Amino acid sequence: MTARVFYVLGSQSLLQREDWTVCTRCETYRPPRAHHCRICKRCIRRMDHHCPWINNCVGEQNQKYFIQFLVYVGALSAYAIVLVVTSWLVECPDCSNEVTVKQSRILHCVILVLESGLFGMFVSAILVDQLQAIFSDETAVEQLQKQGPYRPHKSRLALLSEVCGRVHPMMWLLPCGGVSRGRDEPLLSHYDV
Repeated sequence: MTARVFYVLGSQSLLQREDWTVCTRCETYRPPRAHHCRICKRCIRRMDHHCPWINNCVGEQNQKYFIQFLVYVGALSAYAIVLVVTSWLVECPDCSNEVTVKQSRILHCVILVLESGLFGMFVSAILVDQLQAIFSDETAVEQLQKQGPYRPHKSRLALLSEVCGRVHPMMWLLPCGGVSRGRDEPLLSHYDV
């Protein structure tokens, strides 16, 4: 079994490092912490998990955007609950007082609050899991393989900066700008995320 050779900036020096391995499934060289996704059928740098919501792997290049997605969905769930509660606290003079209209309104509001509450809790749990993984510098794949933390000596802010970029933390909430990688290895053309 021979590995496919990918040239990086006209040099193979990075591919010949001791910490790089050959993937047995796609037969490519891969840097440390890269794992093969059997759904995407390719190696993913710093792969956390394959997410059916985004139909993609969450890895080094898109974890920031996945976290933003979770924050936005959680905030919108809370906003929906606030809107429903506000609609019940503020009387609507133009609203119909018919029994069927009131019953329909109650049913819709209860369903919306339940759906928003459950979805908000689910998304919050995933967000907490993602933040814990970042703070421990350990992906979900590494946790399952019990490899242990990769670099435990970094501060939480430094670990968040690796994922969200080396910009002001308020900019981390904006879905723009590339992530400053802070790694020695350049991206290889055959790694999507």
